[in-house]
Amino acid sequence: VQIMENGRGHEAVLIHDDYSEDKCFIRSLVLKVRPVANVQDFKNIQQGEEAYSIGAPLGYNRSIAKGVISGKHIGKKSRYVQTTASISPGSSGGGLFDNKGNLLGITTFTDTRGQNLNFAIAAEDFWR
Repeated sequence: VQIMENGRGHEAVLIHDDYSEDKCFIRSLVLKVRPVANVQDFKNIQQGEEAYSIGAPLGYNRSIAKGVISGKHIGKKSRYVQTTASISPGSSGGGLFDNKGNLLGITTFTDTRGQNLNFAIAAEDFWR
């Protein structure tokens, strides 16, 4: 397992995976990880508030996109935050943040049947 950063692979180990939810936990053996300011409770996320996705779409590391929260949905295993902030292939596993740096969710997928249908697993659900 490696974490790609600026075209270089850094050693990591797989802690847990759940392919049905498109999520995994890895631990870097080299890179220093900085904690987020706070994890926002799903119930406190408001439709219409600003949201920022940070990821690596198509390998472009640390890309940031601005949007709004367009909905909240309850799935079979997790709750999802819907956003207009871009999420592209390579962005899965990135963060969705509010304008104060609070983590709202972990970016997961885009529904390509429409436009701007981007989703993140609610941050508090990701670790279940």
